[in-house]
Amino acid sequence: MNRIAVPLALLILGLIAGWIGHAVLAAPPDVATVALYDDWRLGCPKLSDTKASCTLVQDIIDNKIGREIAHLSVVDLKDGRDLVITVPYDVQLPAGIGMQFGKEKVKVYPYKTCDMNGCIAVVKADDALLKSFKPQRDARLLVAQLDNKVAALPFSLKGFARAEDAHASFKAKQKSWLARIMP
Repeated sequence: MNRIAVPLALLILGLIAGWIGHAVLAAPPDVATVALYDDWRLGCPKLSDTKASCTLVQDIIDNKIGREIAHLSVVDLKDGRDLVITVPYDVQLPAGIGMQFGKEKVKVYPYKTCDMNGCIAVVKADDALLKSFKPQRDARLLVAQLDNKVAALPFSLKGFARAEDAHASFKAKQKSWLARIMP
């Protein structure tokens, strides 16, 4: 009985070691990645960089002039997540920036600062706000311009749910040592 058990156990251990070794050698290199999910981009650091996190991004482009007129970024922080909205300089700062999903009431957020990229509002990306992003419906930013007119800047929610799912999957892999060595 021992004559069969020992070689069989060694064979099984060899197969397991070979499978793990093959997975490690065949694993993609530990590099930062960017993936597109319809109208959203997900940029993630190397899996081994456990202190860095992914960012979900959408550039709002004005098709008439062919350039970016606003930028949305969902970023991870130690105490949660933020939605960072960047718009051009020609806005009324005291009015803040409005955000509306479908027919819901407009929510207004203050600008935090202006820098070389434009004026920035930072919104706490809590569960309620992120749930607003997932349904496929209309969404828009409302910006009070210097000429006292309100500009509506539509943005797409298409692909956000898939990008968010990919983000959650990446975070789970980033926390798992086994996932970091397996493809």
